[in-house]
Amino acid sequence: SAAVIEHVRELVEFLSSGGQTQVKLALEHTAAFSGSEEGVAALLETGAAAHLHRLSVHPIQGIRSDAAATLANLCAANEPTCKTAADPEAGLVEQLCECLGRVGRDVDVTSEVALLANLSTQPVALPALAANAELLTRRLLESSDEGTATLAHVLVNAAQSPDFSTHMLRNDGRLLSELITSQLAHADGVRRQGAAGVFRNLCLGEYNHIPICRHENLLPPICARLIPCNADIDAEDLAKMAAPLPGTL
Repeated sequence: SAAVIEHVRELVEFLSSGGQTQVKLALEHTAAFSGSEEGVAALLETGAAAHLHRLSVHPIQGIRSDAAATLANLCAANEPTCKTAADPEAGLVEQLCECLGRVGRDVDVTSEVALLANLSTQPVALPALAANAELLTRRLLESSDEGTATLAHVLVNAAQSPDFSTHMLRNDGRLLSELITSQLAHADGVRRQGAAGVFRNLCLGEYNHIPICRHENLLPPICARLIPCNADIDAEDLAKMAAPLPGTL
């Protein structure tokens, strides 16, 4: 309605030129509006996305988190908005990656990761994600909160890029091996599915087959997941398995 659009327009003005307190309050309201179709339409019509791009990497956590959450909702609801936000010229994907690498592991980055997950669905975002493959993987491995677990989805999407394969398979596949061995048997289903999805997408690249098979620490944990937990495997069979495999059972 006209009243909603006018109200949102006033909020967007605060986002563009208000002080920290005004911006924080405006973001709380815009976040609420982004949860409805009417609110999303009003935010898009009033040009809120451009301001949310800037605020999604703000140095103040509260502002950054609310802006990222709102922009994530807009991106989920509107494909052109997501594509624009993911454009390399906007620099948002790279800035979000830098933010995840910079802030402490005790900082809640649920909103930032959710936004990055939306942006990772856009092919134009893949080069920046591939360039930050190790940073994103380390953040996932070194954090235990539910919000950061969503990085697993980001890595699955990023694994469609040949450049991502290069980063994950260098140094004898050390990074990929750490991801597979620590996440494939994780209690969190998102992390398990993420590790399996990354490996699957890497396997779709034919030039990755030889490097993957060459790394003895990659396939055994995956094979172990296919063996029923109550399987009766005697000592002789275990002794014939590749060295890393018995330790994963």
